[in-house]
Amino acid sequence: MAKRRNEIPLDELAGIASALGEPKRLVALAMLERGELCLCDLTDALALSPSTVSNHMAILKRAGLVESRKDGRWAHFRLADPDPSTATAQAIRWALEHLPKSVIPSCACSAKECCP
Repeated sequence: MAKRRNEIPLDELAGIASALGEPKRLVALAMLERGELCLCDLTDALALSPSTVSNHMAILKRAGLVESRKDGRWAHFRLADPDPSTATAQAIRWALEHLPKSVIPSCACSAKECCP
């Protein structure tokens, strides 16, 4: 049987599907579509504890959907920038195209020391 053009390993596909299977993670992805955000932005906008948001972001990162960087003690997150033809990029695109815009909160960092 011929391999499909966009075929990926089953465990990678399951990881992406699982990461997209939680509403708060979908909202976080939509927020990150606007640009990089610090953990405090996501915590405030999602109304979750920092440890819960960190856990959600770790799941998205393991699935290849987001990337992170540390700036001192602050964690910043952004959408992953994969090749547009990859399953990861297609999954991000699909999720964001189908997410109701009304569920995406606006955010403004209240802790200015982490977001100069």
